[in-house]
Amino acid sequence: DTACAGDTITLKDLSGQNNASQLWSNGDTTISTKITTSGSDTLKVTSADNCQGEAISEVYFIPIPTIDLGPDINLCEGESATIDAKNPGLAVSWNTGQTSQTLQVTESGNYIATASDKGCSIKDAIIVTVAPYPSSRLDQSLAIEPICFEEDGTIITLDAGKNTAYSYLWSTEDTTSSIDINKEGTYLVQISVGNCSITDNITLEAYCPSSIFVPNAFTPDQDRINDDFNAKGHNIEDYQMFIYDRWGELIFHSTSLDDHWDGTYMNRECQIDVYVWKILYSVESLDNSDSRIKKQRTGRVTLLR
Repeated sequence: DTACAGDTITLKDLSGQNNASQLWSNGDTTISTKITTSGSDTLKVTSADNCQGEAISEVYFIPIPTIDLGPDINLCEGESATIDAKNPGLAVSWNTGQTSQTLQVTESGNYIATASDKGCSIKDAIIVTVAPYPSSRLDQSLAIEPICFEEDGTIITLDAGKNTAYSYLWSTEDTTSSIDINKEGTYLVQISVGNCSITDNITLEAYCPSSIFVPNAFTPDQDRINDDFNAKGHNIEDYQMFIYDRWGELIFHSTSLDDHWDGTYMNRECQIDVYVWKILYSVESLDNSDSRIKKQRTGRVTLLR
């Protein structure tokens, strides 16, 4: 007789003797016995008139195959995994209908494999979860126009989204969904949900428009109010100012916005009059290249006392 390991085989005296006694090799003295291990089992039957008979039965229990599909699997959208039943030579069937030793999966589900050997089978199951990749809400329109970070209070908020299921890690080491920045540069953010993550980035460029202001009058009378003359500028370089009297003579030259004309020439006070000025300077190129654009402005200033 044959059965699967773990099952029970019942052997029975079929001699049909009335008032006979039975003795099984396992010690049982009943008309039948239950067998759970492989081997030879002997039955001795003694009739009422003391006649004896003997029968031998061969019992074999087929070992149950082993199967272990491993721990549950987490995948990201677009990924695949191979599940292996690890039972070469045995018949394997899956609840998907396939009959191969391995199964490639790309979708979430409960996958069950059945391994069989001579009619004895065992099952194992594994859960596969496929999660979508997270998404970024980083506003790339912020990178279109340069930003003047030199202006007081200029703060740019970079927001990658507000999904509470996501975790965020910025190149600044912040772990919030948004960060406030006040300088140019490339900022990266890694967004994760489970084992699935993406990286997004944005590059912000700094550019402050140039400006220059030149007053049209000053009063060098030592009252500490409007006593000297010069331009005020922002984000300009290569600055030079030239001041001429009405006869075209150069009476003042400056190469710094911090160097002011005090209304004198050769240590003498200049007369009340209208003077011509010329300013040369350069500004940063709008295309953020290393080249600079040269500028020139001219005008008049009135000296009053």
